[in-house]
Amino acid sequence: MFLFYSYFACLAILGGFARFFDSETKFTKWMSTHSFGLYVFHYLGISAVALFPAKAGLISPLAAYILSLIAGFAGGYGLYAIISRIPFFRWAVLGISAKK
Repeated sequence: MFLFYSYFACLAILGGFARFFDSETKFTKWMSTHSFGLYVFHYLGISAVALFPAKAGLISPLAAYILSLIAGFAGGYGLYAIISRIPFFRWAVLGISAKK
């Protein structure tokens, strides 16, 4: 019984969001065009924070989480901005051929 409820509740939530919250702003349009870069490069920033300041005990756990969040977004988008402009690395790392 609970399985059926959860299934139909998920369908109702997805349908409601598709109907009432399917809008596009400048921010969401920018995020959708750059989300691949965040997907590919986010872990490098998170790992750098976890490996250097957090593992050594230089910062508190709360600060490590906040810095990991910031480093994941900033590092992901920053590396994507740099690597997507260099033709060889764009192809070798991201698998994207020449810009059209």
